[in-house]
Amino acid sequence: MSIVTLDAIVDALRRGDEAKAADSDGATPLHAACIKGHGDCVQLLLSAHAIVDQAASDGATPLYVACITGHGDCVQLLLAAHAAVDQAASNGITPLIVACDRGDGDCVQLLLAAHAVVDQAASNGATPLYAACDRGHGDCVQLLLAAHAIVDHADRNGATPLYAACDRGHGDCVQLLLAAHAIVDQAARNGATPLYVACDGGHGDCVQLLLAAHAAVDQAASDGATPLLVACDRGHGDCVQLLLAAHAIVDQADRNGATPLIVACDRGDGDCVQLLLAAHAAVDQADRDGDTPLYAACIKGHGSCLHLLLAAHAAVDKAASNGNSPLSAACIKGHGDCVQQLLAAHAVVDQAASDGATPLYAACIKGHGDCVQLLLAAHAAVDQAASDGVTPLIAACLAGSIDIVKLLVHAGARTDFRSPNGTALDVAEAQGHTAIATFLRYRRFARTHPPATIAAATPVSIAERAAAERAAELAAAALLAEEEAEGAHKQQAPKKKASKKAKAKPTGASKARAPLTSASAAASGSAEVAVPAGDEGVVGPAPSATADEALRVAMAASQYEGLIGAIEEHHARASEGVLAEARAMRERLHKKRKQESQKLRRKHASEMMQASLSKLSLLEVTQSPPAAGSASAEEDPASVAPEAPSAPPAAVALTLAELTAATDGFGEQRLIGSGGYGRVFTADALPSLPPAGLPLWLRHKPVAVKRAKSGVHDLADLQREVNVLQQCSHPHLLPLLGYYLEHEAPCLVFPLMRGGSFADRLWPKEADPEHLRRLGLGASLSPLIWHQRLRILQQATDALLYLHTPVPGGKGAVVHRDFKPENILLDDELNAYLADTGFAKMDADPEASKMKSASNALYLTRGYLDPGVVQGREYSSATDGWALGITLLVAFTGRSPLNMIDNCEESFELDFPDIDAVKLADAEAGWPPHVAVAIKDVVRSAASGLCHGSVRKRLTVATALATLTSLADDDGSTGTGRGALDGSVLSSSEQPASSAACYVPTPLSLQVREMRKGSDAHKGIKDNMLLAFSSVMSRLDAIYAGRAALAPEGFEERINYWRRECGMRTDLKDRLHSLRIWANAARHLDDDRWRRDGPRDEAEASKVVSAVKTAIEALEGA
Repeated sequence: MSIVTLDAIVDALRRGDEAKAADSDGATPLHAACIKGHGDCVQLLLSAHAIVDQAASDGATPLYVACITGHGDCVQLLLAAHAAVDQAASNGITPLIVACDRGDGDCVQLLLAAHAVVDQAASNGATPLYAACDRGHGDCVQLLLAAHAIVDHADRNGATPLYAACDRGHGDCVQLLLAAHAIVDQAARNGATPLYVACDGGHGDCVQLLLAAHAAVDQAASDGATPLLVACDRGHGDCVQLLLAAHAIVDQADRNGATPLIVACDRGDGDCVQLLLAAHAAVDQADRDGDTPLYAACIKGHGSCLHLLLAAHAAVDKAASNGNSPLSAACIKGHGDCVQQLLAAHAVVDQAASDGATPLYAACIKGHGDCVQLLLAAHAAVDQAASDGVTPLIAACLAGSIDIVKLLVHAGARTDFRSPNGTALDVAEAQGHTAIATFLRYRRFARTHPPATIAAATPVSIAERAAAERAAELAAAALLAEEEAEGAHKQQAPKKKASKKAKAKPTGASKARAPLTSASAAASGSAEVAVPAGDEGVVGPAPSATADEALRVAMAASQYEGLIGAIEEHHARASEGVLAEARAMRERLHKKRKQESQKLRRKHASEMMQASLSKLSLLEVTQSPPAAGSASAEEDPASVAPEAPSAPPAAVALTLAELTAATDGFGEQRLIGSGGYGRVFTADALPSLPPAGLPLWLRHKPVAVKRAKSGVHDLADLQREVNVLQQCSHPHLLPLLGYYLEHEAPCLVFPLMRGGSFADRLWPKEADPEHLRRLGLGASLSPLIWHQRLRILQQATDALLYLHTPVPGGKGAVVHRDFKPENILLDDELNAYLADTGFAKMDADPEASKMKSASNALYLTRGYLDPGVVQGREYSSATDGWALGITLLVAFTGRSPLNMIDNCEESFELDFPDIDAVKLADAEAGWPPHVAVAIKDVVRSAASGLCHGSVRKRLTVATALATLTSLADDDGSTGTGRGALDGSVLSSSEQPASSAACYVPTPLSLQVREMRKGSDAHKGIKDNMLLAFSSVMSRLDAIYAGRAALAPEGFEERINYWRRECGMRTDLKDRLHSLRIWANAARHLDDDRWRRDGPRDEAEASKVVSAVKTAIEALEGA
């Protein structure tokens, strides 16, 4: 009954129908009163002789339900009415078990006083003591033990009360049971002892109590696992420590042969590994599969455990049963850090598995390029095939990895090696890997077209190799395409000729007319006369004689343009025979011109390829190991170091008078921004900065004059900023144009960024409207969408990594120390420039991670500051990485940077790695789910992140950049900006990845360096302009494909058509015409025009191409 009142019961008793009051479940009013705890009702019912032990359908008596609901007064009344104290429900549970399970000490005490059977078990064998121990109710345990409960009574699974207490971690119950002389090692049916389950659950206090009671420390469960093994498997280091202190056998294995050390390495628990090694664990003991601890660490990629094992002299090459060595295992899974450690420990680089697969093969078939690079550097056998005859190169072709294929070929892999599936080229073509097939065809082509002899070898870098290879690849591809097109044309020519013959069947009269007309015209020698209408009998010159004569004169001259004009003018009146002859000659002249054009193009492509192949051969000479005893073998290694990039143009020292005049006396009308550092003014021109001395993209552009407040900035800080920027040159680092360093008004001059800061565009509503107005921006800016934000972040991160990376012979490593959205400035096309390096410091040490701050001052802005710096840690590339992570999170979520991660966790009530990335993302930006997840994981995941709490698990800036670049490339909007000219020609997948090891110059830079060797000083730039213009025009053709039918053939007219009819931006049109002019001058070898109209230098050419590329990407993303 759900509702019981005293009045209802009285009425029921008066009617005499109390016995009929049971509900459908068999519950009587007495049940209902006990459930609700209505003692007065219980008393009334009992006085009316209610059946005190009448059970419901589930066997529950009123006493049972009173105990389960904890109503002690009802229990007391029922016991006084002689309720059956031990009557169990259908599941065998007695009132005492229920009370113990609930931890109701009062009810337990009442039942025991009523002589309840203290050890009566439920259907599952659990006694009241077991239930109390399982729930951790120590007071009930104490009452039961005082009532002489059997302390070791087990349930059906053999689990005793002590087992239950240890399994749940109830230390107080364990203590009571041990004091009552419980058997400490009584095992359950699965063989697990109380000590085992305490270790499994990581209950250190219980473990300590059991060991103090002399528990058997090595008693194993049915599967052979000891307490020590299970503690290691679960990663409970405190339990491991206690067990080892109790002299646990450190190497006792389970039935699979796994030792505690193996399971600790498999889990990646470095603390447990360290404890076991300190206890002299057998470092090379293998399990039944032959897996050693070292193998387990390598296959799971636990580098920290691997480091500990190698330090303990683990056998580095001991293979598993399948023949795989630890090195092979690491390569299969792509754990580059493990591969690096193993090679440093002198692992056998070519040890093959049972199927003949070497570590290099494994890395290639799985597509792990970083592992391939490490193995090749360790001189792995590049052509060693597996048992099925597949070499690493063929495996890479199967996997479809162009980067790995190139690495192997450059390392000398044979491209002609034939497996059962054919050569590497056969496999690439069969798999549909076009880029690989093209590259391999180029290599085959290169062997049949050897380059000119190289007179001398000079040092070159890996980046120069990549640039030369790409140039040769493009040239070879052009030649191959030309040859294929010519072959196809030759095949189609006979068909076209036959078709024309079938259509042209002139009559005999028309064939005879031409010579008659010709003779008549020659005899008369006079002009054609008009014949009156209807006067057909008049004899005179034929009406077509003059037209025929004009066509013959044009044919005799053999001029293509002249003949075309003559046919257009006279075709209406010329005789059919002469006209046909003229048209046939026009076709021959057109074909001849086309062939000459093709020859010129092939000659140009061949020259490019020969030059590139010569350079590649030079690379092979300079990078191959010298012969033993040769002079080169004894040269100083420094003599073959990569050439340092040329230094950036020096900033100009300015005068205060010049700056004052340019800014109208630092007037308010010139003010565009202010802050704690000082104020920023705009200036139109400075005499000391003539346009001719600036890159093209900065000419005739306003500049920003940053004037520090007097006394606010130490001149040393400003001098440091000048020194840093003077040595840096990167397409996304804001360049310093000029400076004035005196105490009264120190100033720095930079290009004016009219796009505002990244922060302005993230939160346009919070930006200063006056500041935006003075920059020329509207007050109602639209927030940036996701791919714009991603591209800006990728460019700024690229600049940050450049700062961190020392350049041999150039700048040292630099830590920025104030990376944030406010210091990422944008131009009018949303290209990003990292600014405000006033806090940065350069170190001569090549390791950016060793950067030390000049003082303990906190430079970074609140919210972006690594908490470790506040605690006294040094500034480093990792602290810049933290600031980058917060900046990514700010751009990703649109939230404030202050306590960002903590606030996110509070908002979602989850740990940061568990928060749904899509819900965390700024909905207004439209982040795709896969990009959202990737960005969030770069900031912090459970395993790693720029902002991970463990410094050891911090991602590097290089890794973050690789992820951002990959995401941006997927969208097709990477936009490498100024200085990345090759990006306009190459696909993003073929771009060399940024690396923390070195800053990679652009191919244009590499070609400019090659100029020093002689020949045309601008040849490299010319070649790049040809490739760039061809690439951008094909992309624009695709963009405007809907208007292709009406678009003119000529490049100049087509560009103007796109501007006029398709709405293409004027600035893009102007830059396209610049590219067109440069490409024409290069194509026609017009040196005069190149000197007059071509780019001044690499920077000017690169800026134009970068701007064109950015604009095209915007069109493609629209």
